[in-house]
Amino acid sequence: LWSTGGLVVGLAGVVLIVRPWAWGGLGGDVSGMWFLVALIAPLGYAVNNVVVALIRPAETTTLQLSTGVLVSATVVMFPFMWAIDGFYLFEGATAGGISGTFWAGFTNIVILLVMFQVIHRAGPVFFSQFNYIVPAAGIIWAFILFQDSFPPIIWVAIAFMAVGLFLANRGTNQSIRERNAEQVTKG
Repeated sequence: LWSTGGLVVGLAGVVLIVRPWAWGGLGGDVSGMWFLVALIAPLGYAVNNVVVALIRPAETTTLQLSTGVLVSATVVMFPFMWAIDGFYLFEGATAGGISGTFWAGFTNIVILLVMFQVIHRAGPVFFSQFNYIVPAAGIIWAFILFQDSFPPIIWVAIAFMAVGLFLANRGTNQSIRERNAEQVTKG
């Protein structure tokens, strides 16, 4: 019940942003239609979290899964890279450019390790909190770096989504406690 309530409250926050009068824009050049297109990314994150939890082989480690994803991505992308641009060895690249590329790779390694481990230990709903941190950080950085301002309805919508996240996590925690109690009584 808590998780369902959280979903409803979170979706209410989205509706506040995309309600019909917003189709002309959100006080700038942001269209409600483009906002809906932008919702594809969090939907992809959510599907990813659930799929990782459902199809993870029980006998694999987090390191094996992370390595498999990165090696598979390399194998899949190599023919496209070769066909489009040819093999690229950073000719003429500066030390900063090479360093940035390697740090981006290192960041992806850490993110995959954390994602697989957290989803394995706490589940996809708990890990989904990360999906809220990214846009929140984007809003904060937009405010700090670019002095962007947002209409009050956006802050109300964000509050709705935060309450929805709280309720969903409360429901998940309750389900985990109940499942653990059942396992204790059976075992």
